[in-house]
Amino acid sequence: DSILFDLDGTLTSDVDGKLTDDAIRSCRLLQEKGILVVICSGRACTTMTALEGRIFPDYCIGANGAEIRDRKGNALLLRHTSRAVFESFNRYCAEHCIGLMWKFADTTNVYVADDYLSHISGNVKTIVTGPYHDPEALPLGGDIVMDKKDIGPLEQHFDGQVQFVDGGFRLFDVMMPGMSKGRGLSDLMELLHISRDEVIAFGDSENDISMLMAAGVGVAMGNGYESTKAGADYVTTASSDNGISNALKHYGIL
Repeated sequence: DSILFDLDGTLTSDVDGKLTDDAIRSCRLLQEKGILVVICSGRACTTMTALEGRIFPDYCIGANGAEIRDRKGNALLLRHTSRAVFESFNRYCAEHCIGLMWKFADTTNVYVADDYLSHISGNVKTIVTGPYHDPEALPLGGDIVMDKKDIGPLEQHFDGQVQFVDGGFRLFDVMMPGMSKGRGLSDLMELLHISRDEVIAFGDSENDISMLMAAGVGVAMGNGYESTKAGADYVTTASSDNGISNALKHYGIL
C-alpha cells in the first residue's frame, strides 16, 4: 500500500507553516508497517526543505507531476516546460509586472521579482533570485503571484499553451497542458505496478484535487479549500489538529 501526502498545508501546519509532529510521527509509523510514503507537491523534489532530516519519503512526485524521484533522489521521470512557452511566458510576466518563478531540478529561480517572492526567497534557501545558471536548461514548471480574481486575462492569453491551478498562498502553479498531481500519481502507480485501490492521498489545495481523484481514497484536510473537500472521500481535521493521524485511524491504518 502507498500513502501520498501533499506538503504545504497538509504535512505542514495551517497555523505556522512548520512540519507537524503528527505528520512526522505518522510517516514514521507507516514506514515501520511497510507502507510506502510518497510526497506529492507543487514544489520540485529537491527544494522540499521542510522535510530535511524529519521525513524520508520513499518516492517524491514534484512540480505537480512533472518529476518523480526515488528515495535516493534518482530521477525516474522528468517532463520539462517547452522552450516556446518558457520564453513567451517570461516576456509576458516581465511586461505586466507579474511575479514569476520557475522550478528547476535543483533550485527554484525568481525571474520576475515582487515583494511576495522577495519575502519567500528570503526564507527558503533553495529559491534563488535571478535566472537559472544554465541558459539552455528548461524548468519543470512555474509559479506566479496572482489574486484569483485577476487570473482571467492570463488564462485567455495562454489558452491551450499552459494551464493554471491555485496552489494556495497567493501562488498559481504554471504547468504544461495535461500536467497534474493526479497524472504524476498515475505515472508512479504504473512504475510501481500498483493499483489505485492501494493508494490513499491527502491534500488541502485545488492542485491536490486531481491527486485525490486518482487515488483509491482521497482525504481532504480540515483546513483545505471547500472545492478540495467536495472532491474528497473523507474530510479529516486540520493539519494543526492531528489531521493526518485522525484520518489514518479512521481507515484503520494506524
